[in-house]
Amino acid sequence: MRIPSLNPLFDSEWDQNKSLDKQCAHLVNFVKSQELQGVDIHVLREEGRTPFLIVKVDKFGDTESKENVLMYGHMDKQPFGDGWNTDPCEPVIKDGRLYGRGSSDDGYALFTAVMAIKACQHLGKSHPKIVITIEGSEEGEIFDLVHYLKKHKDLLENPTLVVCLDAGASSEDTVTICSCLRGCITFDLKATVGENNLHSGMGGGICPNVFNILNCLLGRIQDYKTQEVIDDLQLKEIPPYRLEEIKNLGETQEFMPDGTPMFKTT
Repeated sequence: MRIPSLNPLFDSEWDQNKSLDKQCAHLVNFVKSQELQGVDIHVLREEGRTPFLIVKVDKFGDTESKENVLMYGHMDKQPFGDGWNTDPCEPVIKDGRLYGRGSSDDGYALFTAVMAIKACQHLGKSHPKIVITIEGSEEGEIFDLVHYLKKHKDLLENPTLVVCLDAGASSEDTVTICSCLRGCITFDLKATVGENNLHSGMGGGICPNVFNILNCLLGRIQDYKTQEVIDDLQLKEIPPYRLEEIKNLGETQEFMPDGTPMFKTT
């Protein structure tokens, strides 16, 4: 927390003060200090780009597992902002809570991942191959992440499970697993109605309005009134165990200061 590792969007001098590089070095030293078996550390740093850390750990113990677990987190902190009762770069414990930027988002990620692996190895419990990725610009732009993932995808191999260590928690008393049922569809859509520009008095008049055409096409996929996608794109029914988890969440969640529940479940 004492390292002010802000990404380029919030620190224009990041490449001069090397705060992100210091943060990355701090994480690397911690990984080395834990003496994990089968660990391989890769520090990726290119000119003008924030650092990207990859920690690979071979499968351990009596396992023939071909699973490849990818764990994600980031080393840059949220912007400091105003209204702090304590210095955002000076860790302070008050009423049993740790205050300081990076104490949760997302300073815990690398340490949690490494200590979970170490616990398995220390107790003689097997684990599959694990790849930990820690980026340096999550709170800003996504370009560095995409660049490193494309250029060094061989280091990531072929993930069969992705664990994102950058999520919320509904309770301080239990470990929270956040999951999402919403899928993602990515495609390119292009509509063309002419070979050259049209005067505003003609476009949309004698010539169709391309914006309306695109809206009509997208309306075949999703109902704008209900926000529901068409039946052909719906997945199978929600698993019963997931419904039970949602029910439990509604019963055990935390509440806002005014007494209203943090989440509403129906």
